[in-house]
Amino acid sequence: MTTVEIILFIAGIIGAIYHGRQRKYYVMCACLVVAIVMFVLLALTVILIMGID
Repeated sequence: MTTVEIILFIAGIIGAIYHGRQRKYYVMCACLVVAIVMFVLLALTVILIMGID
């Protein structure tokens, strides 16, 4: 699951940069939302693995 989160996080950032340069702001915002959600899930996964409450 962690590999999927990292891949989607990177893809979201790259997609946001790409679509932002083409002035497709709705798609850019969608990519940013995906990147933010994946970053939060990745952080929660790391916290659960490390056992920090």
